[in-house]
Amino acid sequence: MERNWKRTEIHRNLAAGGGAILGASFLLAMTAMGCGEQKEKATAEPATSTAEQPARIEAPAAVTASATGNAEPKSSSTDSLPPDVVATAPDTLAIPGSVVVITALGSADVTSVTLNDGAGEKTPFTYDSESNLWRVSYRIPVRVTLDRIGLSVTAATDANRWKRVWVFFKIRGAGARVEAASDSGL
Repeated sequence: MERNWKRTEIHRNLAAGGGAILGASFLLAMTAMGCGEQKEKATAEPATSTAEQPARIEAPAAVTASATGNAEPKSSSTDSLPPDVVATAPDTLAIPGSVVVITALGSADVTSVTLNDGAGEKTPFTYDSESNLWRVSYRIPVRVTLDRIGLSVTAATDANRWKRVWVFFKIRGAGARVEAASDSGL
């Protein structure tokens, strides 16, 4: 008898969930149909001239969703586009404690470039106007437990647009130091 009661309880729960799904489907259908939408009515007016004038149709402005969820009209100006940036390092194999120089090439609208190592260390790049490149020096941490680290390079514009790219370094000898540290009981 207890088994039948459980089966009945399961059927009730499924029926309640099915009603919620049915209600959500109805709301979605009403929204898609344009419930409450104002429609323009066409009125027939006599033409005053014999020459036909072509109908002028204006396309609506493209709309994009911002990070805050608000819809913003998208313009085609260069201020609305994120900057372009490419970051490189002369050698992707690094030794812990060594200094590496990272170079970034950005589009003309880039106003700042920042390096972030993910450990709270943010370092700004400096701009070299002779070569039109952004440069920064970064010291690979001495105590690296991974065999590879990633550094993010973020380029920003005055219009608060940004683009992030990554530079990865393979750490030479990181695996040997981790084994030595575990053998010494640290």
